[in-house]
Amino acid sequence: MLGIELNYHKLGPTQLSDFYAYSCRCVNNSIMGAVPSQHYKYGIRTKSYFDRHIFSDDKTRELFRAMKLTRKRALQLFRAFVNMDTDRSGEISLKEFHRYFSIKRTTFTERIFGLLDSDQSDNLSFHEVSVGVWNFCTFDLLLLVKFVWDVFDIDELGWL
Repeated sequence: MLGIELNYHKLGPTQLSDFYAYSCRCVNNSIMGAVPSQHYKYGIRTKSYFDRHIFSDDKTRELFRAMKLTRKRALQLFRAFVNMDTDRSGEISLKEFHRYFSIKRTTFTERIFGLLDSDQSDNLSFHEVSVGVWNFCTFDLLLLVKFVWDVFDIDELGWL
């Protein structure tokens, strides 16, 4: 233990609001502002791959419907996923995650990646990225602070 006790309830509303606004801007700019990749796996154009292999799946369409994600927005998210997936494996590795967001590897970023990796495969599927982005972008300020707190509070004792 560091011997430092932090309590997220003591953060001021201005600090929380600034952090929340900054986080949402970063996600929106990084994900939804992605430059479309022309081709994906097997040399198939990204949009065609999305239509044939992603959007044609009933479970995936149901997921998008539950998230109120239009086909157009889902395709934007998939294009960002394709840009992250530099080795065209169909999954995002920890290295690709860090490279895409231009962030250094830290315990914090590894924990965020781990929380997104719901199947514990050490890679992120398109479904995991979609759900993770949706969850993050729909958090209200209190949930966002709790999420960040939980990332650091590994032993769940309520202090760091």
